[in-house]
Amino acid sequence: MDKVIASVRAKCNMDTLGGRFCHTGLRECLIYDVEEFSETTWSELKSEFPRLQIDVQSEATSLSGFVIRLRLVTSHHQRVIVTGALLAAMCAVVAHCLST
Repeated sequence: MDKVIASVRAKCNMDTLGGRFCHTGLRECLIYDVEEFSETTWSELKSEFPRLQIDVQSEATSLSGFVIRLRLVTSHHQRVIVTGALLAAMCAVVAHCLST
């Protein structure tokens, strides 16, 4: 998530124009008070981070009137493949132990 935040900070020029981040979890944060979040910024972030989900919501407590929710969606396919590989390796070890 740190790479996403650094990229957003640069793309939205937050060091000069302002804005703030609020972490709501390990893979989620909210961006408040940015001056602009253009379609170009949106598409650049999506191409740089394909698993990034971006939602824009209205928010009365934000100075800009909206908040941007960034969330990295985890891929369950990797977990399934790794779990399957580990199970296959364990089965191979058990089969080898039983054959000797």
